[in-house]
Amino acid sequence: MIPEKLYMKKILIVFLLAFANISLSIAQETKFFDGSFIDALSKAKAENKLLLVDCYFEGCMPCKEMETRVFPAPGIGNYLNTNFVAWKTDVFKEEEGKLVAAKYGITGFPSYIMLDGSGKVVNITIGFTSEKKFLPILQASVADAKSGNVKNFTSSLKMEFPSFYWDYRKTDHKFDKEACYKYFDAQVDWNNEVNFILLTAMPLNEKYTEIYLSNADLFAKNYSRMMVRNKILGIMQSKAKKMAVSNDAVAFDDMKNRYKTIFADEWTRFDKIFTEVFYNANKDYSAFVKYVKNNPAYDSDDRISFANSLMQTNKDDKAVLEALPALFLEKDNTVRGFDYNYTMAVIYFKLNQIEKAGLYVKAALKFNSKQNELANANNMLQALESPERSKIYRPIGLMRQKSLLID
Repeated sequence: MIPEKLYMKKILIVFLLAFANISLSIAQETKFFDGSFIDALSKAKAENKLLLVDCYFEGCMPCKEMETRVFPAPGIGNYLNTNFVAWKTDVFKEEEGKLVAAKYGITGFPSYIMLDGSGKVVNITIGFTSEKKFLPILQASVADAKSGNVKNFTSSLKMEFPSFYWDYRKTDHKFDKEACYKYFDAQVDWNNEVNFILLTAMPLNEKYTEIYLSNADLFAKNYSRMMVRNKILGIMQSKAKKMAVSNDAVAFDDMKNRYKTIFADEWTRFDKIFTEVFYNANKDYSAFVKYVKNNPAYDSDDRISFANSLMQTNKDDKAVLEALPALFLEKDNTVRGFDYNYTMAVIYFKLNQIEKAGLYVKAALKFNSKQNELANANNMLQALESPERSKIYRPIGLMRQKSLLID
């Protein structure tokens, strides 16, 4: 028989644990305010919090990923509920959403605008962002708001934009280009809010692309680094292709060095994107292999992905194939599993170095992998053991393309 005091103690402990679990489950989920933008901003000001504006649209996959993976996370939910009023709006279906998107020149989704209680923008971030990276962004925004570090956007949602901008924001994106460039031709101060929004949100000809680039650092500082990053991402990719056609590697490197600060701690992955665009356009794959080999930013997975991709692009370039094994000899001495060994087997098979190919494919088969990839490795092994089959066999590379744009 359990003594009465001990029994009551156990009951109390069970009750407290249950209450704690209930409280935790409530706090974990991000609470989104159900009301107007003005009411949400008023609530944030009254509670001495920031306002997080979630700009999304139905059918946006990164938006859905944020909704299902990031906002329910305990660290995010707890921090947002404590320090922010969260408010979301569909930028295509809701009138307030359309107004917000136009006011801030939102073109990438999801977009998150962080405002202080007076309506001043503290930060804008765009795209799917993992919990690990989203929390520091929120924390930095709170710190910036406390120190009065805000952007140059005005507080009012009502803006006087030219009619061609409103036309462009419609779903078909049709607008009067002549009126647009006539307006731009009359401008002197590019660093005002309206001109920043117009230049950032709308397609530009060569003249105004260069104007944008010349003001990129100022725009990033005064308005939004992320918005500027997204704008010049496309511009730099286009320029990289043109530089590649003329094989102007010096101009390409100068361009990267000029704008890398706008990409901040994201530069490593975007550098890879620009480099891939450049070398795929000029088709100097031997130089591309040398670049990857000497660049420590490319880890073992990057190199495996690169080698397999290049073998698909350059099936008969012996010089390129002979350079590929060196990608791995001086890099990453960790345990090399199926991907590494199978990739090396494919390289040596294509080089007709049958003995080496056999050694690597046998090593690959000691590791687990996808069923179809193991079948490909077994098929290669059988072909290697039959001179007749090896003449007609064509090895299948790995599909290991890493996403550089999603983080």
